[in-house]
Amino acid sequence: MKLEALLEARKQANATSQARNSARYEQALQEGMQALANYQASHFRLRAELRKACELLTEAMGADRSKPEPYVGLGYVFILLDDSQTAARLLTDALRKDPENADAKMFLEYLQVKNQRKAKKVAAPLTPKPSAKKPVEDEEVDLDLLYDRTEARLITQLQLISQAAQPQVSVDKETGLAFRKRLREFQAFLTEIREDIALIDTEIQTDELQQQLKPMETMLKRYIQVDEFSQALRELRLRIRTETAEVAALFKQLNQFGPAELDQLTEKYLDSCDAVADQMDDLESRGCPIELLDSDYKTWVAILENLQDNVDEINR
Repeated sequence: MKLEALLEARKQANATSQARNSARYEQALQEGMQALANYQASHFRLRAELRKACELLTEAMGADRSKPEPYVGLGYVFILLDDSQTAARLLTDALRKDPENADAKMFLEYLQVKNQRKAKKVAAPLTPKPSAKKPVEDEEVDLDLLYDRTEARLITQLQLISQAAQPQVSVDKETGLAFRKRLREFQAFLTEIREDIALIDTEIQTDELQQQLKPMETMLKRYIQVDEFSQALRELRLRIRTETAEVAALFKQLNQFGPAELDQLTEKYLDSCDAVADQMDDLESRGCPIELLDSDYKTWVAILENLQDNVDEINR
């Protein structure tokens, strides 16, 4: 097949994929917004419609991440559920994709006014009249609303995780730091969710929420393992590169050492190499991709073999 034909076939395949994603986006967005309307029309009683809205709007996000509408829709969901923080984050994401989006601006302005009113209410001094009754110390939590909010957050987060690229072990420092930040945010999210479920469970059955939480717990274990493997490989790579540089520098000073000292130095680096090999074997047995160190490790072994040959030659 000629190059022109290959390029044309590739172009057609891309066009087909884009059309399929576009159709999926439109359908998920339309059905998700309809489910949201149904939930609102039921006076927030139809939880199945809330679940459906979250799933479909998040699916629309995955089908076309450049469009702001799913973010606005989910932002509105979390406004209804009185989760201003999540709503603001989603609406801000919508404005990044379309800085002129009127709905996102309107909802963010609403949240800003709401937060200002809340701040003023908290800051206002309490000056009750002498005859006033004792105020209620703790505002009662609406557990039904908390249930809906928790479920919506779980569904949305799970959908986003399923659409995102799987976490990969990396020896790059910047990549590792960015991933660790994601891990900390995910851990904080799950801690908050667990606390909310525990509170809800005092009066409402939470079996469904617990089931929805399980995939998240599994993903957290994977995140932690990826972080641990990445950190271990970075430490090993630093050790390998440091000792490779030390041995390279040693070649320029071989004539300054006696035979016994050279044997001792060589033995020290060979023992270190064996120890690193044992650590790599242990990591590999646990599923760590140690091939990320192949190039550095082979360079290290080669320079150690060269050192051994030179020391043997000197000792003859």
